[in-house]
This record gives sequence, C-alpha cells and structure tokens, in this order.
Amino acid sequence: MSGLTLIGLLAGVLFGAGLAVSGMADPSRVRAFLDVGGAFDPTLAFVMGGALLPMSLAWRARGRLARPLVADEFDIPATTRLDGRIFAGAALFGIGWGIAGLCPGPAIASLALEPKPDAIFVLAMAGGMALHRLTAKSIDSRSQPTEEEPQMQNMGTTDRAIRLSVVAAIAIAYALGYLGGALALVLGVVALAFLVTSVVGTCPAYLPFGISTRPRD
Repeated sequence: MSGLTLIGLLAGVLFGAGLAVSGMADPSRVRAFLDVGGAFDPTLAFVMGGALLPMSLAWRARGRLARPLVADEFDIPATTRLDGRIFAGAALFGIGWGIAGLCPGPAIASLALEPKPDAIFVLAMAGGMALHRLTAKSIDSRSQPTEEEPQMQNMGTTDRAIRLSVVAAIAIAYALGYLGGALALVLGVVALAFLVTSVVGTCPAYLPFGISTRPRD
C-alpha cells in the first residue's frame, strides 16, 4: 500500500469517526439545527467551529511546505471566481441538505448505520453527479455567446445570490412545515422562477425596461 493510499485511508477513517461521534450522521440533528424557530439544536455550529482550529493549523503548515509529503503537489482549486453556477450549486446543496438532513460525507458514513434509507440518498446523489457530467459540456457550449448572438444575460452575481437565498429559504421553510396551502403554492412558483432565472442569468421582467444588474465590461 502506497503512502498516499494509507494517508487517504486514515483520513477517511478519522473523518467518519468524527461524524459518528458528533452525531452529524443523524439527519434529525441536522434538520434541528436548521429549525431556528422550533426545536433548535446548535450542535452543528459547535462541530463546525471545532473543525476550524485544526483546519487553520493545517492550512498554515501547508504554506510552509514546498510539496505534500506523499504527493507531487497540493490539490488546490485553480479558480476562485464567484459566478452564478457557484451560487446555484450552493443553493441546491442547501435545499437538499435541509430536506434530507444529509450531505455527501455523512451520507456515505451513514451507510454503515442505516444502509437502506441512506443508500437511496447516495444513489440519487451519484445520479445527480452523473447527470451533471453528461450535461455540463453542452450547457457550457450554449452559454458562450457568438458574434451573431448578442449577450442576453442581464443578472449580476449579487442579484443571483439574493434570488438563490430566497429559494433556499422557501424550500427550508416548506420542508420544516412552516408553509402550506395557497401560500406554499404561490411561494413555490416564485422559488421556481427565481431558481430558473438565476441559473440562466436572464430575468425576462428586466427586458422591457432595459434593466441589467450585470456589471458592464
């Protein structure tokens, strides 16, 4: 077994053990953390805060190393740009997290605790990842304007972020039972419109008035 594989295995075991001990593999605890107006459970905040200290120390140590101990280079994201897709992905992640009470790490760790319900979540998650891989290239190619096709996007990053935040808030409120009846239907339509316009980057309501929240080049 190579050093890289061994370190990866040890890190995975440590991470899974931390999730189990902290209770973050329990969906009800995660949903309780999001239920600010009800049976609020602040445990998740303490877990996140406790994770910041070792991570900050590790990040500072990385800055003093020319390369990792058992790899050729550090795997650091190549871009730090914030765009609509980042905010859309974050909003979708938050909606799914709030509804199911699971995110990828705890879901995989929970397979050892409750395999049947967690397997459904993991399979659906894998299906979403596969769908993204199949559609990402075609979406990227269509999103690039040509010389014959003028740029129609009229929404900036802040505009998209606000709309996606509203979408996430509506979804979580509905999942926690705060919305129902006609109000839930109306807000559901609003959330769908906000989600679609944020992902596409174009608000049809802006077009007749020539409004654009996108920064000028």
